[in-house]
Amino acid sequence: MLAFIDSDYAGDEEDSKSTSNYVFLLSSRVVSWMSKKQPVVALSTTEVEFIVVAAACVRQSMWMRKVSRNLNLAQEGSMIIMCVNNSTIKTLKKSSHAWKKHTY
Repeated sequence: MLAFIDSDYAGDEEDSKSTSNYVFLLSSRVVSWMSKKQPVVALSTTEVEFIVVAAACVRQSMWMRKVSRNLNLAQEGSMIIMCVNNSTIKTLKKSSHAWKKHTY
């Protein structure tokens, strides 16, 4: 299973809120996706991407791993989440110890 995340920083011209997006692929097929306007105004592109990862994508990936395991399709190792924002990637790598405790 593989996840891709993206967002548009302050994409709404009226309230400057961003839209978060993610898609999950299993064997190159889309199995889950989300596109949602964020409830808060982010202060940077890094914060926007981090909100997608922390609040939405990780929660969904944990749920999907549980469902996969119940269907005997358990994935070995960590979920791969693809992100194009370098600052977000660096922030996540620095705090990777916090994320590892949620990997199962």
